[in-house]
Amino acid sequence: LFRSNKPLKIIEEPPPKTRFLLVSKEPAKILPTILSRIQMIRLTPIEPLTLIESLRREAGIPEKDVQNYSRLAQGSYSRAKEMIESAEEWDTNFEKFKNWMRLCYSRNINGIIEWVESVSRDGREKNKSFLTYSLRMIRENFLLNVFPDKQSEFLRMTEEENTFSEKFSVFIEEENIASLSQLINDAIIDISLNAYTKTVMLDLSLKIIPQIRK
Repeated sequence: LFRSNKPLKIIEEPPPKTRFLLVSKEPAKILPTILSRIQMIRLTPIEPLTLIESLRREAGIPEKDVQNYSRLAQGSYSRAKEMIESAEEWDTNFEKFKNWMRLCYSRNINGIIEWVESVSRDGREKNKSFLTYSLRMIRENFLLNVFPDKQSEFLRMTEEENTFSEKFSVFIEEENIASLSQLINDAIIDISLNAYTKTVMLDLSLKIIPQIRK
């Protein structure tokens, strides 16, 4: 954007009563010719208590969701609202993940097959969303295992997720974090390429078993 002279000319000499508002997450990549013509204002994340109070004023938001998602949003009001609006899917994905990991740890093959049958009926998009959620949980559990004393700095989990992870995180360590992440990423790609979901999810589950149960 702004590679030609015309936009630069408009910014330099705007029409009467005209103001341009430019927003960027990477100001270092803005051309110097643009930077020299603008007034930069840095926006900082919303303070946690301010965000909580703003969400509390919204009708119909349970207090549990206000507390959970205001923390996860990292100072972004719009991100917190998006999370709250998708809270039901978030909770569903957590229950799926929790049951999945317990089945894999216990090497319950019959249970895994039943679980695969159940989640496969959700469709490709929901399965990809669930696997993306699982990637986040793997990452959070690894951080909880490696940095147990710095939860407030690194961790972005709901209370329910954190309660489960206090015991599960010991199985996500340096030796398996990369391979687990790769396995789940590969499954997301395979489903995106229209591979048979049941086969992908069953194969993934069987490969996860030796990763978390040695």
